Amino acid sequence: MSLPTDTFDPYREWLGIEPHELPADHYRLLGLARFESDVAKIAAVADERMARVRSFQVGPRGRFTQRLLNELSTAKVCLLTPATKAAYDAALSHALSAALAPRQMHPPVPPVTPPPIAATAAADETPTYVEPEPAAPWWRIILAITAATLVVLVAALGWGVWRERSRSQNQPAINITTPVPALPEPEETSNQPTLQLQEGSGEITLAAATAQLHGSLALRHTGTSESIGNWATQDAAARWRFRLIQPGFFQVELKYATAGEAAGAEIDLLVGKERKACELRPSGGMEKFITDTVTVAIPSGGEHTFALTAKEPLGGDWLLVQSVRLIPVGGATPPAILPGQE
Repeated sequence: MSLPTDTFDPYREWLGIEPHELPADHYRLLGLARFESDVAKIAAVADERMARVRSFQVGPRGRFTQRLLNELSTAKVCLLTPATKAAYDAALSHALSAALAPRQMHPPVPPVTPPPIAATAAADETPTYVEPEPAAPWWRIILAITAATLVVLVAALGWGVWRERSRSQNQPAINITTPVPALPEPEETSNQPTLQLQEGSGEITLAAATAQLHGSLALRHTGTSESIGNWATQDAAARWRFRLIQPGFFQVELKYATAGEAAGAEIDLLVGKERKACELRPSGGMEKFITDTVTVAIPSGGEHTFALTAKEPLGGDWLLVQSVRLIPVGGATPPAILPGQE
């Protein structure tokens, strides 16, 4: 049994436009208030309407979708282009005013008596009466305005394409025989240190992903976090940059995991000119992280460098460093010159 496609009205079923509203102007077609000026709203409503019509492309009514999509796209482009929207609004306002204006009643015109037929006319000839053409309805005026708007838009787009082609043709030709100097290789930026800022609480968090890695070090993914691993060479070092606003004494909290053979190994923490050694403890496996702390003094604000280096690197993957936190402790400010740094 075939569907009664001859009675199907896509405007009413899909867009809620009744037959007496057809042909609909751009605003009614998009479901907008007439002369809507919000560009974001026009674009959003048009996209929503077009998405709804596209959902029916696969189905028994698919052949009705392309015409609607073309009309919706035309309305969207017209209303989102300032020049065409202004022209369209002016024409639509004029057409609506003319349609709503009260009709003036005129007294009936007496019938005009046709002149007598000339005696020389043939007896079998009869006078022909041409009925005057009725005035065009208002919706035809809107269609004509829409067509004119589209012509202007297409002409503007064509002029733009022609202008770009003219510019490209006027460009001087490149001599392909002239050797082009090689561009310098771009610098590697994926391993550059990120400047970390001191938080409002005074803490500084140095994550593994923000470190600058040297030597054999590599970034490892451990669950949902990242860690620094492969401490296998003597030049293996991880460095961070941070900006300090409030100097003072800080507790360095090192979060790491070690293999069984790493018990007793040491890692150096370097902040400015101060170096502290941290003896590593067995964590119970490379997937279990523990925390050790040491205290350092940073006597001045500004930009500083924090570094981690292994004193005697072991073979294999024996250490994972997940993060470093600098937590302010005490209320005293350290001297500008620490003991032993004179």
